[in-house]
Amino acid sequence: MSTPHDRASRRWASPLGSEADPGFLASLGGSATPLSVLRLLSVAMAGVIPLITGVMVVVIGVEFAFTPIAIALPAVGLGAVAAAFLLRPAPLDTDLTPGAAGHQAVLRANSTTLVRLALCEAAVMLGLVGAFLGEMSLTPLLAGAVISLLGMAMVALPTRSTIEEYRERLESRGATSYLWNGLTDPDRPRAGDEVPGQ
Repeated sequence: MSTPHDRASRRWASPLGSEADPGFLASLGGSATPLSVLRLLSVAMAGVIPLITGVMVVVIGVEFAFTPIAIALPAVGLGAVAAAFLLRPAPLDTDLTPGAAGHQAVLRANSTTLVRLALCEAAVMLGLVGAFLGEMSLTPLLAGAVISLLGMAMVALPTRSTIEEYRERLESRGATSYLWNGLTDPDRPRAGDEVPGQ
């Protein structure tokens, strides 16, 4: 019978690829791993957007007006989404142990994702401000909500392709990131820990 130590040794024996991803929806209901936690958080942040929009429909009603502020603020939100697209994790050093590389890779992937989510969510927040400044109009809020949701879907949600983008960036100087190992291991080593079997 294999022990947790044996399973951990096998998991960290070589770097895992995107085949380790159980799928976005499957990871939400699976075991608590860094990947599932990150995806749950991202879904929660995306879920705030329709919630804000629904509350504002109740508060100000269905009023539409095209004022300069209704156009300007969502346009700034587009800039925030563009900044999120340009944000990348810093490459890893090549002299890290597997445990340290996996730990650093997960930290950098998490921080990049959270900042990207926040930048994308800025569009709906600016739209909320615009709704109050633009004669209580829903126009800027709806525009900001659409920009936020599309931005999150394209660049911020931790999908398989986004995480692979992170991995390529982390390994761009020749390091092995062990990113998928760290993201899918509920008992991943910390930076100073020794990887079992190493």
